[in-house]
Amino acid sequence: MSVQDITSVVTVLLIIVATSIGLYQWIHANRIRRSKFLNQIINRLRFDESISKVMYTIEYSEDWYDEHFHNSEEEYQFDRFFAYLSYVCYLRKSRILKEREFRLLRYVLNRVCQNDETQTYLWNLYHFSQRSNSVCSFDELISYGLKAGILPDDFKQSNTQRFTKYLNF
Repeated sequence: MSVQDITSVVTVLLIIVATSIGLYQWIHANRIRRSKFLNQIINRLRFDESISKVMYTIEYSEDWYDEHFHNSEEEYQFDRFFAYLSYVCYLRKSRILKEREFRLLRYVLNRVCQNDETQTYLWNLYHFSQRSNSVCSFDELISYGLKAGILPDDFKQSNTQRFTKYLNF
């Protein structure tokens, strides 16, 4: 082998090593960014005053949805909460959140979707949106609840007797 051949082999090996180190650093940095992003989501669910208040209302099965709910300050807070959860479901559906990351949030989503008043509210909004030929604001959350088998089978039926109708559809 000539000196030129040895130099070429060493150069290729150095490029492979440098690329491997760069790839390792990129993967490690990406994991850290993902964990920080997930931490932001979890912190917002737990420590944002408005969001955590709504979560506790649902968690402890307090009454909140009735004929006086719409156009109230409470509606704004609940809508903000459901929009955030719908965004989390969108992140999972788009594969931005991996399954193992999503598992950390599944408990919250399941508790919310299991709540009777949440189901009634989402049912009313879903059918009101359908009447307007539009997609419900919380469609990703509803899709999650249906796919996970948490929302009842007759959720998409507007004539079901399971839910109280508060909106005109």
